[in-house]
This record gives sequence, C-alpha cells and structure tokens, in this order.
Amino acid sequence: MPDLQWVGSETILLVEDEDSVRRFTRLLLERHGCRVVEAASPDQALSTAADFDGPIALLLTDVVMPHLSGPELAEKLRASRPDLRVLYMSGYPAGHGDAGVDDRSERPADSKAFHQGGFAQADQRGAEGIS
Repeated sequence: MPDLQWVGSETILLVEDEDSVRRFTRLLLERHGCRVVEAASPDQALSTAADFDGPIALLLTDVVMPHLSGPELAEKLRASRPDLRVLYMSGYPAGHGDAGVDDRSERPADSKAFHQGGFAQADQRGAEGIS
C-alpha cells in the first residue's frame, strides 16, 4: 500500500448517493486517519461546503448522480474553493460514465468495486499534482 501519511491532516468531502457505498468509503477513509465530511447528494454537498469553516482538501465524488454530475459539482465548488482537488469514483467500467471529467486537472478513480489497496492507490494519485 502506498504511503498515505498526507491524509491524516486533510479534510475530504465525500459525495455519494448510495448509502452503503458512502458508509463503506467513509469507514475506509477514517481508518486511514482522514477527516470526512459527507453528503448524500450534490445539493447537500454544496450546502455542507458552504457551511464548513475549514479547508476541504479533496472532493471525492461519484461521477453520475441525480440532478448534478460529479464534474458539475466540482465546478460549482471550485467557484468558492479554487484549490479543491477532485477524485472521482464510478460504478461504471473505465471510460463509461466519466463524461465531463477533465483528465488534466481531475482523476477518475477505480470502479466502486474497489478493494482497500486499490482505493488507497487511487486516493494517492488524487493527492498528487491535482490543482
């Protein structure tokens, strides 16, 4: 597993509309020492981010959600948090369901059927060099 020391001091905004996936992902992140702020919808994420006083280092979001996609959510959040890094997760196979993901500044994660090591690697990729 890659070195994940960076995560213990940063806050991650987790946005996922599937309760079981959100709970599992939160537990996994917290096990690595992350502070997790979670939202069950893009609208809730926008409200949560607006009310959150501290910095949010990483947006970990589903790509496809009702009413607003992950990339659209990232764009809205970056209006007030321009340094926000973004890491996507998707239940779709690679290359499907990632429309709108800007590969230059954002990283698609592995599918949601990830294992702890695979997620940690994607999480580490998301922490490196994403502006």
